[in-house]
Amino acid sequence: MNLYQSTIPYNQNKKFYNFKKNKLQIMPNNTSQHILGSATNLIGFCLIIITSVHLNNNGRGYLFDEFTCVITLMLTFSAVFSFLSIKTQNAALENRLENIANNIFICSLIGIFLIAVIITFNFFVTN
Repeated sequence: MNLYQSTIPYNQNKKFYNFKKNKLQIMPNNTSQHILGSATNLIGFCLIIITSVHLNNNGRGYLFDEFTCVITLMLTFSAVFSFLSIKTQNAALENRLENIANNIFICSLIGIFLIAVIITFNFFVTN
């Protein structure tokens, strides 16, 4: 076993050995920060879709309008779980919250893809 393997603790995604300073340092949580920023940007994208549908359709409701609202709520929950994951000090809770945020974020990305397909399909069918 070399020096690197003997000094790295079991939780390898949180700590690393800094050879220049000869000490163990805590690594920041990278995934939650990316999820938080991306989710908040996509919430704005979904709100633009909802607003444009309401302005252009004169009050007529479409299925993807409600679907976009659900996706917006999912992105909001993903951002909240990601924020809580960043702020918590408990490592087990942090991993659990990060996994929840990640899973909700992936589902909402699939939903945004479906929204884009529906909008594209409606555009080509009506023209």
